[in-house]
Amino acid sequence: MRRARTAKLFLLLALYAGAAVLAPAATAQEASVRPLDLQELTALAEHHSYGLKAGEHAVSAAIAQLDEARISPFFQFRARGGLAWVPDANGVSGYTPDSYNQLNRAFGPGLTGSIEGALPLWTFGKISAARDAAHAGVRAAELNRELTRAEVRFNVRRAYFGLALALDAKQMISEGLPKLQQALEQLDERLKNREPDADATERYRMSTTLAEIKARSAEVQHLESVSLTALKALTGLANVEIPACPLTPLPFVPKSAREYQELARKSQPMLRLLEAAQTARHAELDATSARFFPDLALGLSVESQYVPGRTPYAFYTPLTLGAAIVAKWDLDLAGNYFRTERARHKLLEVHEQRSLAAEASDVNIAEKHAAVIDASERVQAWESGHRDARRWFVTAAQSYQLGLITVRELIEGVSAYFKARFAHLQSMYDLNTSVSGLEQAVGTSLLPDAAFRQRCDEDPDED
Repeated sequence: MRRARTAKLFLLLALYAGAAVLAPAATAQEASVRPLDLQELTALAEHHSYGLKAGEHAVSAAIAQLDEARISPFFQFRARGGLAWVPDANGVSGYTPDSYNQLNRAFGPGLTGSIEGALPLWTFGKISAARDAAHAGVRAAELNRELTRAEVRFNVRRAYFGLALALDAKQMISEGLPKLQQALEQLDERLKNREPDADATERYRMSTTLAEIKARSAEVQHLESVSLTALKALTGLANVEIPACPLTPLPFVPKSAREYQELARKSQPMLRLLEAAQTARHAELDATSARFFPDLALGLSVESQYVPGRTPYAFYTPLTLGAAIVAKWDLDLAGNYFRTERARHKLLEVHEQRSLAAEASDVNIAEKHAAVIDASERVQAWESGHRDARRWFVTAAQSYQLGLITVRELIEGVSAYFKARFAHLQSMYDLNTSVSGLEQAVGTSLLPDAAFRQRCDEDPDED
């Protein structure tokens, strides 16, 4: 009976453990089924990113190196121990009746141990330089992590807006394609009946337009597939679905390119990373220059020996203590001169690299800023244009059904709507990704995260 109760208890514990393990997986599966907005997908991508996880480990390693630079110089001690087989020694200090031939004596075990080292008193800046270099290493690891985070956020936004563009384009094609196919069937029927006003040339024109729309549909399918694949890889989800919201332009009012360039000088992670490298090189130069001078330290030593029964107590000293002010000086002065020159030129190299990176950043931001301006102007130009084209398309489709217009006029209305609507969608996608790219180039947020959420209460085709 006791064994049965024990087995039942273990079974219950196993079931509870299994439920605890499977609960997060079920939650993740539910999250992958329901629609996720851009903020949720970004949070999942940051949590899933192997690059960010590697960055966290790099920061922890750099912090450990900094702790080592703080503590290690004060623990430069060595311990030594030994087990020996030593001869007997009799007598008193200054006199022994034993034979000078130690092989004629009896032997027995003996233990020895010692600890020796030095506490630094003055190193002419070597310790502080090591700490400065370690501090710069921590800063560099943190900035590398921020670079990775910015890249993850940009990739998620680009894939999200690409998927929104594909879904809107699919909706547009599903609305217009059946009407054109229906018109083509009607024209084929009229040609089959040999109606006098049915023109075979118009049939070719309509067929060509249909082929163009189907080709565009294939491009949209490809964009949707690539965007979904990217979001799945970035978030680690098996399935990704976004809210059925129309693609809308970000509410971004650009400033001058010069303002963003000046902001990047203070916030761009790559430039700050080179500043950290410059600090580390400066610390290396200080440490190398300090090697021209000796290290002053307090030397300490403790030595003990234990030889039970082998010698009278008065004949040996079981514990020896020592302390002294010591100096350690590397006299390779000529070699250190060249090491100092190398460190100095390494520092100048990083300084020039930072200047080069600042120029490259200015050019990159100017390009990103120009892309934002271009996309913003195209959004404004197509915002009303595509609505007028839609009115044209709807009117043409209805008029054709009533026999009031020709096939050519119908095709012109359909083509105008498709081109204008897709151009408007493309311009909004370009604006949103350009703003995201500009934010990444500047290195700081230009819009709050909530501004990137697409508004579901707007109808882009509403008059």
